[in-house]
Amino acid sequence: MKAELKWLESPDVDLNTFEPERPDCFGFLLQAGIGPAGSNAADTFDLQVCTPAWLVDRHRNDGAPPFLFGTNLMIVFAYDLGVIRGALQHHCEGVTGANWDELAARLSRIAAWEFDGYR
Repeated sequence: MKAELKWLESPDVDLNTFEPERPDCFGFLLQAGIGPAGSNAADTFDLQVCTPAWLVDRHRNDGAPPFLFGTNLMIVFAYDLGVIRGALQHHCEGVTGANWDELAARLSRIAAWEFDGYR
């Protein structure tokens, strides 16, 4: 069984019209619908898409300690929806498993699965 990217959306920005004020400094939540290849079914996987400058800015402004653990992050250097979609599609195409639970567990290594810890 293989994984397939079905859709992308964001509660933070309109992906089709988004143009960051600072091209080198932005971040937003991206939700990816991913399911078994050839099926209409999809679960949601969440990740933060951001630039290195956004991480530095946000970290500095939060008064956080001098370290950061990165989970569920996609670090980009400019906003290009085609690059983002292509990277996620490429990753999904490489994920295989015996069943959906196996696929979802592997996908959840890069993005938070909506059903993680559900069972």
